[in-house]
Amino acid sequence: MNRTPSLRRATNAGAAATSRVAGILRRWSKKPAARKKKRVARSGSAFSYLATIAVAAVFALWAGWQFEIRRTDHSALLEGPDLVSWHKLARVSVTRLKDRTALRFDEGVLALDGKQVNLRGFITPLASAGNQQHFILSSKPPSCPYCLPAGPDEMVEIFCRQPVMYSYDPITLSGKFRILGDDDSGLYYRMMDAEAASRHG
Repeated sequence: MNRTPSLRRATNAGAAATSRVAGILRRWSKKPAARKKKRVARSGSAFSYLATIAVAAVFALWAGWQFEIRRTDHSALLEGPDLVSWHKLARVSVTRLKDRTALRFDEGVLALDGKQVNLRGFITPLASAGNQQHFILSSKPPSCPYCLPAGPDEMVEIFCRQPVMYSYDPITLSGKFRILGDDDSGLYYRMMDAEAASRHG
């Protein structure tokens, strides 16, 4: 009995079945990789989306901060014909000597030393009581959350003859102006025997 055709058919059937199984296995082996690629692609897209939102948020905060700084510029409230300008008091620089540093004040600032001057600014209290007799007068209101902190050239230590009521509004004071220079307090200026300018009529 000739078994060759039957063997050939069985062999072909086995080969076909093996090919089908191999094809199925190849497809199954490719699916996890495809799913992984899709996950990676989705993760990359999500990261790009979140990064774009973060950049936009940072830009919006920066723009709002710049707007508030411009909006909260209080210099116009502190100017007047008989007032010492805060811009004038800011004309001070630091110079390097042989073994130390020293402050160099503008001639216009030096001319104020020992003179009776009028200055308008915001009270930074040094005591918790409502009436203030010893405080800091500054060009920046301490209640402003958007204002940059005042530097030593934007602050004057005040000693009043009589206590003045604390206020969020700027106050005008008249007193004897002193240049401190390299004082241990870190301040550049002081006003002695200060009084509210309104008391002078």
